[in-house]
Amino acid sequence: MKNLFVFLGLVIAIGGLTPFEAKAQTWALEGGNWNELDSVDDFASAPDSASLDVGDESSESLTVEAWIYPRSFPAAPSTTGENEMIIAAKSNAYRLSIQRDKDTFGNSFPGFRFQVQIDTVSSFAVVASFSSVTLNQWYHIAGVFDNFADKIKLYVNGQQKVSSTVSSNLTNSSETFIVGGPPPSSGDKYFNGRIDEIRVSDVARYSSDFSSPSGPFVPDANTRALWHFDESVGSTVFADSSGNGNTLTGLNGDHSLPVSLSSFAGTLTPKGIFLEWRTESEDNNLGFHIYRSTARDGDYVRVTPTLIKGHGTDSTPHDYTFLDETAEEGQTYWYLIEDVDFTGGAERSHPIQLIFRRHAVTLKVLPTQFALYQNYPNPFNPETWMPYDLAADADVVITIYNAGGGRIRTFALGTQTAGAYRSKESAAYWDGRSETGEWVSSGLYFYQIRAGNFTATNRMVILK
Repeated sequence: MKNLFVFLGLVIAIGGLTPFEAKAQTWALEGGNWNELDSVDDFASAPDSASLDVGDESSESLTVEAWIYPRSFPAAPSTTGENEMIIAAKSNAYRLSIQRDKDTFGNSFPGFRFQVQIDTVSSFAVVASFSSVTLNQWYHIAGVFDNFADKIKLYVNGQQKVSSTVSSNLTNSSETFIVGGPPPSSGDKYFNGRIDEIRVSDVARYSSDFSSPSGPFVPDANTRALWHFDESVGSTVFADSSGNGNTLTGLNGDHSLPVSLSSFAGTLTPKGIFLEWRTESEDNNLGFHIYRSTARDGDYVRVTPTLIKGHGTDSTPHDYTFLDETAEEGQTYWYLIEDVDFTGGAERSHPIQLIFRRHAVTLKVLPTQFALYQNYPNPFNPETWMPYDLAADADVVITIYNAGGGRIRTFALGTQTAGAYRSKESAAYWDGRSETGEWVSSGLYFYQIRAGNFTATNRMVILK
């Protein structure tokens, strides 16, 4: 019997979510924690276990999925072939990765790959056509091996990108489970970027297109391993929330808090457009740049002549301002913030729209989409605020749940007009008490907004 690899490779050209858009459209990825990897020598590993040997029986399928924020690609191969960066893998048994191929014409393309090792007597390999992947944005990646439908699939942000027929079981072996590296071979390298919410399941979680996960994964009977990376700053040991004891031990990585942007607004003045924003916490923050465009999806040009200095690592709120004196009268503009850290990495906010007319009064900037933002402060004790945006008038309900899904408190806020509800005066407030008025205990909680047809869920932590 010959062990062969089945490759599902894809590099996508779709518009992936920026970190702040990911927060608005899915859940607060940068409001919680993640594992930060630098491509030099950072990775995490868990010892081999029976629970990680998935898909090697006819009754078992496999799903490996994660949220990732890549900062760079593998180098282009010097000859025909591919170089690779591991996202999550049980080495030769199964793995999610970013690869970079070079074809016989010398073309080199980066992309996502889901790869499994199978038992078969016939040679079988599948590689999809390739296009480009965008750096510095969040993606939800899911690889599925469906043992009942005889399919292997790759999903990117809920969209099925590749599907192929495979009629054999997986081959598992006594190998360490790794996150971010080490590289499989000399031409590959460690993952560079952020990885969050890794889940390994013994079932085909997805069979068709789906909406990207709207909250942290909750373990169930089919969950073999689940890492939230919610440990405190500086942690190198990451718990397996599946209950199967697959603890990850990190080497050299920086498990850090993000820059948490709670508000971003603009005011028209006779001299130009006055921009204001607030951070509730910062980590490794070198500073900010402001970018401007004449179309929401157009090219953004930097308008800050120098970097606006940040506050490094700080858990207290800070306010920032910038006056754009180059704005032309009568022109509509879109603005976004770029946060730059000390490693040179950058993240961009969701854009806001302003029309510049001299001698105008303050303009209320209406959000272009519904969004639920990270609560602040977080962690907290005992009170916190939960900011959100309404793109249209809507009946708003905020519900608090404990880690087990039990309802703790419901706030029926009534019909509210379209606008940004981000300040302490307008955001939803929770005093840390249950529906019966009792103080809740320390731990992980979830808060969910329902506004018309919009629903989103974020997580928060009480520390006493």
